[in-house]
Amino acid sequence: GEVGAEREDFRVEIITHGDPKQAWHDDLGRPVTAALQGQVLPWGERHPLRVVRDTTTLAEEITTRAKGYQATPATLALGMAEAAWVPRLRPHLESAGLTVFDPGGQSLDHSSVGRLGLALARFSQDDTLVAAQALLRHPLLGDHAVRARGWAQSHGELVAAWDQARERHLPVDLNDVAAATPHAGLKALLAYLAEVRVKLRGANFVENLTTTLGALVAHRALQHDVPDDAQLGEELSLLGQCLRQLARSEARHPEAPGSLWPTLLERLLAETHRVEPREPHAYELDGWLELPFNDAPHLLLIGLHEGAVPERAPRDNLLPETLRQLLGLVTDADRLARDHLLMASLLHSRTRHGRVELWFAQLGPEGDPLQPSRLLFACDDKQLVARARAAFAELPPPRPRPSRHVAWTCQPLAPARPRHFSPSALKAYLACPFRFYLERGLKMETMAVDRDELDALEFGTLCHGALEDLGRAEDLREVSDAERLRDFLLGRLDHHVARQWGDHPSLAVQLQVQAARARLEAAAVVEAGLRAEGWRTIAVEQEWSYGRDGLTFRGKIDRIDRHADGRLRVLDYKTSDKAVEPREAHLWTKQIDLPGVLPESVFADEDGQPRRWVDLQLPLYLLALPSLGHGAESRQVDTAYFCLPKTKAETALHPWVLPPDLLLAAEHCALAAARAILAGRFWPPNPKAGRYRDDPLARLFPDGPELNVDADAMVALARPAAPGGAA
Repeated sequence: GEVGAEREDFRVEIITHGDPKQAWHDDLGRPVTAALQGQVLPWGERHPLRVVRDTTTLAEEITTRAKGYQATPATLALGMAEAAWVPRLRPHLESAGLTVFDPGGQSLDHSSVGRLGLALARFSQDDTLVAAQALLRHPLLGDHAVRARGWAQSHGELVAAWDQARERHLPVDLNDVAAATPHAGLKALLAYLAEVRVKLRGANFVENLTTTLGALVAHRALQHDVPDDAQLGEELSLLGQCLRQLARSEARHPEAPGSLWPTLLERLLAETHRVEPREPHAYELDGWLELPFNDAPHLLLIGLHEGAVPERAPRDNLLPETLRQLLGLVTDADRLARDHLLMASLLHSRTRHGRVELWFAQLGPEGDPLQPSRLLFACDDKQLVARARAAFAELPPPRPRPSRHVAWTCQPLAPARPRHFSPSALKAYLACPFRFYLERGLKMETMAVDRDELDALEFGTLCHGALEDLGRAEDLREVSDAERLRDFLLGRLDHHVARQWGDHPSLAVQLQVQAARARLEAAAVVEAGLRAEGWRTIAVEQEWSYGRDGLTFRGKIDRIDRHADGRLRVLDYKTSDKAVEPREAHLWTKQIDLPGVLPESVFADEDGQPRRWVDLQLPLYLLALPSLGHGAESRQVDTAYFCLPKTKAETALHPWVLPPDLLLAAEHCALAAARAILAGRFWPPNPKAGRYRDDPLARLFPDGPELNVDADAMVALARPAAPGGAA
């Protein structure tokens, strides 16, 4: 009234619904909770309740409704009872060719510059490599390192160098990474990040963070007519506002700990939103509190379940509802009153012209049952029973899913033809030809960057290194004292650990090193016993090559021993948790046949029992030994596993004497497998290999390789071997 008296051109309209005599608000405009208790909402035939089975069906139904308004999208309002419905519904609408506008926008903590600011803030307080890795992988930091500093040709080059250093050396901190990597650009970047961390941990955190962020993007010349640049400029402006607000708080509270400001920054970025420009004829996805400002005559209100409408505050044991009421804080009852009035407004405004459809899904995204909102039952007794029956109606079973099909299959590439064959390659082929094709033919491998402990191969190599050094120590060849052998092995173990993982390896590596020490201590006792029996090591890591029918097999023998009586023995170290017999490791009971792929010679008969070759390592060693000049052609030669298992008591030598007929069968199997590899026979995969489930490569074939790979193309890779089997 006073404003109207001073300015005649200023007009205020007050729109009310329902009985104007009812006092639904107090003097400050807040809902009167007590007055609204027990009040009914103006439900009518124009406001039907639609109940569907699940959220996917609901999204599909809403999309179908929206497609009918493509000519006049402004006459349809899509109301989200909770923000979680936006990402559920938006893909369905866009896949139907509908333009969507989200007035809520995207929070700044999901933007590129927002994530960079958070990554820097967390890095300043967190010494772990996880925080450093999140920062190093950020594209804006990579762009700065490449374009402004010239530390690499590409961001991927720096990331690859980082991954290699982490995988090979298992560093604990940035200093370890810098010491481990040979990449000069990565060393320079890590030195720069160390300086940034020191700077951010000093006084004036927000000011230093702002300066650092500015330096990282200073080389970018933004062109506002380019959409990506315009978006980046807007995000930088919003981030600047957040940092200025945070700087004012930091100035008022200089005594606050530095760890407080990254937490507050994260909260500020989550509450700051960037709204994309609204395109013409776009459907707005309004939130619950924004719906009263949308005057579209037809409203689809989506997701009316408890917890969404009315909104429920998180439970706090230190601040229960009764205490919140005594303190004058907002309670669940206050939220119910507010949402009651909002619902009444939406219904009243569309009573004469328009309608409100209330959509409710009985099951949530994970199949969990949802409880309908209590506001749906704020009606008179005559409507209550019908509405309850509708809300809890037994719906038909879910629609049958379409038959599963693969949109496209992997097309194989021609693999490289090997020039020679190692025992490990033959073992991989005998286990699964297709897996051999991936690992050996296409050279596919994964990188375990985030691990902090040794894998089985690295642990075995660590133990092998110390044992190899012992075999090369000529001054200890005649020593049979277990303590001297133990001291030497442990000293060499410490040397290899320091060379590979530095002076301060991770705790997990330290524990594994202790396990290796225990195994080597037990090995020293066994080694002393072997030397007392008359055995002496004459070769370690002996390279060998064996040729037959134009095929070449190569490898290294862990160790060759000679007895005082002239006998020879070929040894292979095994550091698996359980001791394994060499015969059982090479020959399994017959379990699988892959006709047309694995040769018939993979099967052998031993003592009348059918077995299958799964490893040819020790037989190939025996076949190659005569050509190495140790006199094997005129002496008895045995094979054995030197097992170093978890249990010290099981540390022992496990011999295996191969009869001539079995050695000949192994040779035939090796030749046949090598010819099959050269011929390109890698299909079908071994269904009992048991490795796809546990190996990271299984992610390439979620439904199994049989469904994800073009089988005909794999079979077509097969080709005749070159004359004589040569490459």
